[in-house]
Amino acid sequence: MLKPISSLTKATSEIKKGNLNVSVDYNGRDELSALIESFNSMVATIKNDTERQTELYQQLKKSEELQKDFIRIAAHELRNPIQPILVISEMLNSTVNSKKLVNSSQIRVDKQEINDYIDAIIRNTRKLVSLTNSILDITRIETNSLTL
Repeated sequence: MLKPISSLTKATSEIKKGNLNVSVDYNGRDELSALIESFNSMVATIKNDTERQTELYQQLKKSEELQKDFIRIAAHELRNPIQPILVISEMLNSTVNSKKLVNSSQIRVDKQEINDYIDAIIRNTRKLVSLTNSILDITRIETNSLTL
C-alpha cells in the first residue's frame, strides 16, 4: 500500500516541476486504484490541454505577425495615393491662385492642365476609397460581420 502512495507523491513532484510525462502504475480494485486512475487521467488531460494551449499560442503569434504585416502594407498602400492627391491639389491651388494675381492677357489658364490635375486627384481618391473598403472588408471578415 505504501509503494503506490510513494509513486503518486513522486509523480506529483514531477508535475510540479513541469514534467507532464508521468503516470503511476498500479493494478488493483480498491479506492487507491480509482484514485491513481483518476490522477493519470487528470495528468493526460492537463498535458493535452497544455499542448493545445501552446499550439493556439503559436497560431496567435503567427496571426499577430500577419496582422502587423497587413497593417504595414496597408499603411504603405494608403500613403501612395495620398501623396499625389496632396501634391496635385497644391499645384492646382498654386496654378489657380497665381493666375488670379496676374493679368489674364499675360498668362492663359491651361484648361487641359487643370483637368489633368483634377483627373489625377479623382483617380487617386478612388484608389484610396477602394483600399479603405478592402481594409474594412478584411476587418469585417476577421470579426465575422461581413455579409455577402
